[in-house]
Amino acid sequence: MTADEEGFQLSWTRRMKIIIGIARGLKYLHTEIEPPFTISELNSNAIYLTEDFSPKLVDFESWKTILERSEKNSGSVSSQGAVCTLPNSLQARYLDTKGNIYAFAVLVLE
Repeated sequence: MTADEEGFQLSWTRRMKIIIGIARGLKYLHTEIEPPFTISELNSNAIYLTEDFSPKLVDFESWKTILERSEKNSGSVSSQGAVCTLPNSLQARYLDTKGNIYAFAVLVLE
């Protein structure tokens, strides 16, 4: 059965493996990176599944902001390469791990 078939259903075992994978990803982002990183809008649209149904967390809003900032600063790049600094709005988001945990709970309920 392929994922593009209408009415495709995941088994409860597979759903639990996906949820556990998301939890592990969030644990890594919140506790093993300094400063902690949060997903700006954690919802089902921020979760991509590989062919073997492993979840991948994505945050396009953060990358969009980082790339825009990088493009603005591209004229001042030295010969040693570009250093990408995070905008203040992203730096303030680092402390919102509780918001990600709440959004994760909503994902579990889905």
